[in-house]
Amino acid sequence: MTSLNLESWPTKVPRPGHPVGLATRPDSVLTGLLAIVVALAPAALAPAALAPAAGRIVAVGDIHGEIDGFAAILEEAGLIDETRRWVGGDATLVQTGDFLDRGARVREVMDLLMALQEQAPRDGGRVEVLLGNHEVMNLIETYRDVSPEALAAFADEDSEKRRQAAYKDFLKHRRRRAKRLEQKLEEPTDELEAEWMAAHLPGFLEYQKALGPKGHYGRWLRKRPVVVEISGTAFMHAGISPDLAAEDLEAIDERVREEIKTYDRHKSHLVKRRLVLPIFTRDEILRAVGEEAMAITAAQNDESSPPPRLDPRHRRALVDLLKIGEWWAFAPEGPMWYRGFAVWPATQGEEFLRPILRKYGVERFVVGHSVTASRQDIKVRLDGRVFLIDTGMLSSHYDGRASALEIRDGTFTAIYPGEREVVFPPLAEAEAVARLEPPGARPLPSYRAVFAAVSPAAPLQTPAASGQNWAGVDGEPLPFRSEDELLEFLKTAKVVSTEGIPVGVTDPWKLLLERRGVRAHAVFRYVAVKKRFYRSRQGAKVYPYFRDHYANEPAAYALSRLLGLDCVPPVVERRIRGRRGTVQLWLEGTFTERHRLSEGLRPPDPIDWHWQIHVMRVFDNLINNIDRNQGNVLIDRDWKLWWIDHTRAFARGSLPYPERVTAIDRPFWAKLQSVKDEQIREALKPHLGPGEIDAQLERREELVNLIRARIREGGPGKMLFNFRPRSEKKPQANPRELSFAVATLTAPRPRTAATNVRGRPR
Repeated sequence: MTSLNLESWPTKVPRPGHPVGLATRPDSVLTGLLAIVVALAPAALAPAALAPAAGRIVAVGDIHGEIDGFAAILEEAGLIDETRRWVGGDATLVQTGDFLDRGARVREVMDLLMALQEQAPRDGGRVEVLLGNHEVMNLIETYRDVSPEALAAFADEDSEKRRQAAYKDFLKHRRRRAKRLEQKLEEPTDELEAEWMAAHLPGFLEYQKALGPKGHYGRWLRKRPVVVEISGTAFMHAGISPDLAAEDLEAIDERVREEIKTYDRHKSHLVKRRLVLPIFTRDEILRAVGEEAMAITAAQNDESSPPPRLDPRHRRALVDLLKIGEWWAFAPEGPMWYRGFAVWPATQGEEFLRPILRKYGVERFVVGHSVTASRQDIKVRLDGRVFLIDTGMLSSHYDGRASALEIRDGTFTAIYPGEREVVFPPLAEAEAVARLEPPGARPLPSYRAVFAAVSPAAPLQTPAASGQNWAGVDGEPLPFRSEDELLEFLKTAKVVSTEGIPVGVTDPWKLLLERRGVRAHAVFRYVAVKKRFYRSRQGAKVYPYFRDHYANEPAAYALSRLLGLDCVPPVVERRIRGRRGTVQLWLEGTFTERHRLSEGLRPPDPIDWHWQIHVMRVFDNLINNIDRNQGNVLIDRDWKLWWIDHTRAFARGSLPYPERVTAIDRPFWAKLQSVKDEQIREALKPHLGPGEIDAQLERREELVNLIRARIREGGPGKMLFNFRPRSEKKPQANPRELSFAVATLTAPRPRTAATNVRGRPR
């Protein structure tokens, strides 16, 4: 095998505009090849702005396509009206990056940001949009976190024609490259086409073009800064390492901006040389560059022919791209990725931060990137010198909420939906617990007041087995000695009345049941849809063996009981007024997670709360639940979570969200491993078909293997926790539990390829 030799290649090009920091000494074989692999991280940026003094400043962290949450918090802050037009006067809005990726509606987010940038100056205002690491990834054509729904927003009626034409171009290029490199070429197969199409979903080509150097969004993105300083506060996406070698904030911008320009310039050159196609991503380009470098080195080592002559531009392109892993835009210590501001211990942080503030002449940093430990609240660190404002706005991914940080006259106020809280300078204790309301806003009720409004007399809902009772319509405990007695009541009680429930798309009914003087409410679901394929509303995601069926409700309940969980309310199958469906006990005195977020209510024990979230995520993966949303999670007086509406579960397929399995309760884990296949079959047989049951058994095995692998990788202390029964709850978590919770909530979610139990990719 020919080794890669760069000894005779130029190592530093004396040309204005050459990226600062590219290596200045010859590379070894290992460095050149490792660069191709290491370069599977992100990149890109634009000029820093040193701004004049400003009055009111509002900063918003990571958005990730969550247009509704973003618009809502801007309206809450008084920057836009209900039509999403600027009404913020002379205020300054700073968005600290990561508005792309993960979420579905990134195009709408960019459109709103661009519109506000035009509108704000007319009233004396200003909008600064910064680049985050996810914008960098997209500018350097790394699309690993772009959702199919986001791509679909760029598709049009000609998208499929473009995809077919692009695939033909790919096959031609493949043949041409094999001939150039004297490689044996296998004929294209159906599997090759399917793989290519899966990597180039509808809208992909249009998305790539729109974000390219000449695209509508690409031109705008390339003008965005990385860091902006306003009135002594530096705003940026991630942070600055104490070892970062930059003279000033503008130098940080300039360096990464040059790296983006270099990538664009070198790709254009390689396209003209027909070494890559315009639709190639960064990884495909680096693969082609590596092959070209090996071919050149082989020709140089061939003594039977004269060495090849390379023009300087071609050599420079190959050398620079082989060293892309060394660029600041990709470095973990670089300004787009550094997490020190969020993780420095307090004492060490003071030591590190002091020279950084002095060097750049600022008083504080406001950054996103690192989701706060609670995933709910803005965090103040190091005596008000660092503000962390990423609170996981994309709640479907982070379980967080929208937020903004307002800076006015030296006071820093956190803004949440329906709530404002002064976070710096610290207030007196009596003032700190009081919520500050915007002028004209209605008072925010406490969570106890919300429960009282929903059902004044309703007691805590927990299973009878735990020693407490279920509640009837009058708030009194139902007279059942066991859960089985309650199930019998749901099967046989007379239906006194029915009414529609104006929530959801399956038109469930609310029932009033009565038997022998006992009355209770229940919900009746009768949806029964089975499809070989189901396409999401946006049209980008396809679910095979789709099920939206009432029988999934008792299946979820039966499996949860088998695994020792008490989070699914009792439910039975029953025919009501000629319709076959399920009757599930109505939980009196509860409200939904959506209501909690809209009211800005916080769990009194965040550790307990997030442990419950972890258990729910594991269970949803186990049953292939693709419809867990804020309306399908109920909260009772004791802040216990109840899981409802599992009609879109149990379809055949692998784990739907393996990246969300980051911790599990030890007893649940033990039960998940020990339960027998026959026990699962027996529990599910009355409700599911053989195909769904077989798929459930495979998913259980896949989930167990996934958790075992993650325990091996990080140790049991990072994956397992003891979730105490509610009757045994302590007033506060002990330090060991607290440190575990913080670790699991702040650790990045693993990104492993999902496989089925036989090891094949999904």
